[in-house]
Amino acid sequence: MKTYKRKQRLIHSIVSAMMIAALFIGLIPTALAADKLPFSDVPSTHTYYDDICWAAENGIVIGCNGKFYPDEKVTLVQFYTMLSRSIPEDENDSGYLGAEKGSMIYHLRRAVRHGWTGRNGAEIELQKDSEIMAGRAWIYALTATGTQVYTSRLYGQSPDTCKEGMNAAKSLGLAPDDANAAELITRAQAVAIIHAAHTSTKALSEPPIVAEMKGVVQKLPQGVFNDFYADMMAVPEQIRKAFVADGWTISFDMEKINAYSCETGIHGIGGLTDYSSKQILLANEGSFLHEMGHYYQQKLYASGMDKNVYTAFNDIQAQEKWTGSLFASGSQNTGEEFFADAFAYYVKTGVVRAKDTDAGLKSQSYFDSLAARGWIY
Repeated sequence: MKTYKRKQRLIHSIVSAMMIAALFIGLIPTALAADKLPFSDVPSTHTYYDDICWAAENGIVIGCNGKFYPDEKVTLVQFYTMLSRSIPEDENDSGYLGAEKGSMIYHLRRAVRHGWTGRNGAEIELQKDSEIMAGRAWIYALTATGTQVYTSRLYGQSPDTCKEGMNAAKSLGLAPDDANAAELITRAQAVAIIHAAHTSTKALSEPPIVAEMKGVVQKLPQGVFNDFYADMMAVPEQIRKAFVADGWTISFDMEKINAYSCETGIHGIGGLTDYSSKQILLANEGSFLHEMGHYYQQKLYASGMDKNVYTAFNDIQAQEKWTGSLFASGSQNTGEEFFADAFAYYVKTGVVRAKDTDAGLKSQSYFDSLAARGWIY
């Protein structure tokens, strides 16, 4: 019996030793792999070694002739190529981009399509070989990976994309307090910024206007987020509050707009105002203020503030459409469309025409009077 127990203990010891050895052996390839970065110019002591390993393992960086050139300044097209590779493609990438799939121009154009380039559209391609500042790299990477960065305009300040990006990175704890937003970054730093953006789990505090419209705005594309809310701030507060109190919502809904377009045969629709469902439906951000003008005109009429607003603007449209004002176009072919365009321009500029205010314009006098009375009364 004792001999049997000794054999059991011996077998148990051998098995345990084999398991430990197997575990140890299993760790060796991982440790070796960490030292086998395919770039001869990135030593394991490099500041951004771990970030570059992550990028190489995920196919985000490929290098050239076995080198990565980590300390060279990164260009816009290189940065967007890395950023685009780090984000899986989806149904929005199925359309034609006019470039070979996987090429650097393809990735740059993909970034433009998704709105990762901020307010810079296709013209950014003209600057593709220019270097990029740290603050801009941060705002582009954070936006692309799903972190909403808010423009200074939403706090009533002048916009500065570079500073906004760096301030966001600092607030999220991703960049040190002494980081310079205007620093031209290297290829290694670009990789580190993209990696940090992917791993960030925090969110920035919402500006007051965003909190105010919580639940009212739906399906807002991230690429137009800041421009949309900047226009929302242009809407007088009294009208915004009435809009919310009346139970209206705003939704970016191409499906419903396309359905309406097919039903009516009207194409190129930027937005719709549906009074029955109390919804403003948008195809693009630029149509928002116009559609809000439709809501407001109906509010003036239905509330009794101005029962003549529709007939009055039919007359104003007929009188002013050829005055050289903002409305000298064929799109304002009714008093309703005329009112909506006048409202959109007035709340942003204080006038209803592109040049100096003409005291003889009835539309100008009408909106001046509404503003003086507090818009909702």
